[in-house]
Amino acid sequence: MIAARTKDSRTSQNGSSIAEFGPVLFILLIMIAFPLIDLLAVALFYNAGSVLNGSQVREAALEPYTQVNSTSGFVKQAIVDQWIQGGLGRFCKLAQPVDTQVIYKTGVAGDKIVVLTTSIVVSPLVNIGIPFLPGVPGINAPVPFSYTSEHVVENPENAP
Repeated sequence: MIAARTKDSRTSQNGSSIAEFGPVLFILLIMIAFPLIDLLAVALFYNAGSVLNGSQVREAALEPYTQVNSTSGFVKQAIVDQWIQGGLGRFCKLAQPVDTQVIYKTGVAGDKIVVLTTSIVVSPLVNIGIPFLPGVPGINAPVPFSYTSEHVVENPENAP
């Protein structure tokens, strides 16, 4: 009989648990779930940019430097377009166009090396306005990523 009485005293019949559901839902969604989704998306965007940079530097090692440095060439334009239209690039919310810089240098043994830098700026996946956390990159502000890769030029005549 005592156990039944304590059970009745623990369960309230006036609906106070419903009143607490709104603030708890706000904290779970706005403060935990959406920022966590954004941070996971930042990891995906970083990886996608790394794949783009790797594809560009591999192709830059094969092409002549005049085609590599052309803004409408395969390295700076076609690979970027393919990346944006299909694969991992489809999921990236680009805030600015992709920027690619290419330089050539001479290695220790006299080999020509192409150095390619790709810069992307991505917006958060779920853009929520948290008033007391303004301008946090990845949560409610764009995130800039820059990748630099080197590759030996396959044909030294392709380098300047």
